[in-house]
Amino acid sequence: MKRNAKKRGKSIKILAIVLVVALAAGAGVFFFLTRSEPLKIAARSTIITHWDQQGITKYFEAKLNVKIKWIDYGTDSAEIYAHLQRDIGAETKDLPDFYLGLGLEATQLDALLRQNMFLNFNGMVKDYAPELQKIINSDISRKAEMMQNGGLYSFPSLNEQYAEEYPQKAWINNTWLLRTKQSVPTTPEQLLAVLRAFKTGDPNGNGIADEIPLGAACRDAGSSAAGTSLGYLVQPFVTTDYDLTETNYLNVRDGKIYAGVMEPGYKSALQYLNTLYSEGLVDQTVFSQGSEVFLRASREAETYGVILAKDINALFNDPERAAAYVPLPPLTKGDQRSTLVRRSKINSGGLLIPNRIALERQKIALAFGDAMLSDEGSLTVCYGSENTGWFKADGGTALGGSHVTWRLAPEAVDSTAIYSGLTGAMPYWLDAQLQMERQAKAVNGGNVLQTTANWAGYLNKVTKENYEETGRACLQYALPELVAGDSTESLPHAAVVGYLTQASRDFVTGRLNLETEWSAYLAALKEKGVEKILQAVQSAYTREMQA
Repeated sequence: MKRNAKKRGKSIKILAIVLVVALAAGAGVFFFLTRSEPLKIAARSTIITHWDQQGITKYFEAKLNVKIKWIDYGTDSAEIYAHLQRDIGAETKDLPDFYLGLGLEATQLDALLRQNMFLNFNGMVKDYAPELQKIINSDISRKAEMMQNGGLYSFPSLNEQYAEEYPQKAWINNTWLLRTKQSVPTTPEQLLAVLRAFKTGDPNGNGIADEIPLGAACRDAGSSAAGTSLGYLVQPFVTTDYDLTETNYLNVRDGKIYAGVMEPGYKSALQYLNTLYSEGLVDQTVFSQGSEVFLRASREAETYGVILAKDINALFNDPERAAAYVPLPPLTKGDQRSTLVRRSKINSGGLLIPNRIALERQKIALAFGDAMLSDEGSLTVCYGSENTGWFKADGGTALGGSHVTWRLAPEAVDSTAIYSGLTGAMPYWLDAQLQMERQAKAVNGGNVLQTTANWAGYLNKVTKENYEETGRACLQYALPELVAGDSTESLPHAAVVGYLTQASRDFVTGRLNLETEWSAYLAALKEKGVEKILQAVQSAYTREMQA
């Protein structure tokens, strides 16, 4: 009888263990480690110290019901890489369960991937990483940015802001609109009429014809606060980038790479800009001055009616005054309506799993990385433990205007609270929506967004409301950053961009005549090597899309 009782007791214990595992499997997360077998994480010394001090270690231990054993791999990249090279030949039992935030250089990571050191968990995401799967489902184009060498080897990190995603904005002086009895323009033609009214209607009320209807700072002549020069005015005619760098004048349509600056729409855009310039409706020094000179004359008196800038307050440094300028949504020309999109960069390499460890341990590592991508996990990684670095919202206004879910610790200031140098090397997902769900800071007893404390939230809010829908539609024309690589580095980018920049400005100022010299412009681009660039980038793009 006693022997049978022992068997029944043993059977009950086994059944309980099986039940726990089954329940975990149903939730998509497996926990096979026992309390006597800690989770071994290899990391930089700085990450280990920071996680322990900020309570992040304790949070994830409780969240995943594990005990973490840190393995210090040092702080120097060469030292860390040497550790990893030794791990290639190590016994499986001596390997960590995963590597966290090692901050490897791209060449180092590529070399290790080629040696098949890390797990490609692309086929495991659906079953064992629900947070990552949710991210991929919400925006499938993001997955291509996470891929390396044709596989998915590490969990991503993202710090996304709507204001940075859509940089080409226009701000119009609402007081001037009222004084000149004008409406907010929605087309280039309506904007032209408004600018003419600003030039002749003395909207600043000083009795002097000192108004400059439209102002913008030259992007390459000063601070980036001014943002995008005249690019906003090009978009109603053609979806391309007027502020030229290495390949941002290239676009993609139905899988084919083309140069928007060679299309008829670009010629029409230059004609429109030439009209503004020749009539004195745009600042005549737009191509030669930075933002400081741009606004020096208007710091004491209103001088500009429309300002092209990514962030109007970055120029004024006065939220109350900046709030007098309302955002001007993208203009429409016939069926054409677009805005520039610069996607926030995804960082990879933050959490890497050894390829040779047991499947059960791989699943634990996947569960850990996935937990870091959840809203709560991401806030903890970036700001420290809940009720210390961040708190659940206690009511009030969200930076996005509604649906407030969390707030920063009183001493924290916006995203600068993120521990610099560490979060970029670890998985987290601060997408634009989560950032807008942060509680606004109370100022004089209220939650006014147009204040220094809350301006970043206001800027994201108006960007989302006025530019996101158009920007999302334009993503199909944006050339992915992933095509830049060894195959395109030796191309004549500098010669083409240098000529494009100067010729575009000369067409606007009238030094070149669009009617008589447009054909010569196209011929010069070909002579400089633009067709060679198009062919090479097309090959790189096709290769990456098929990977």
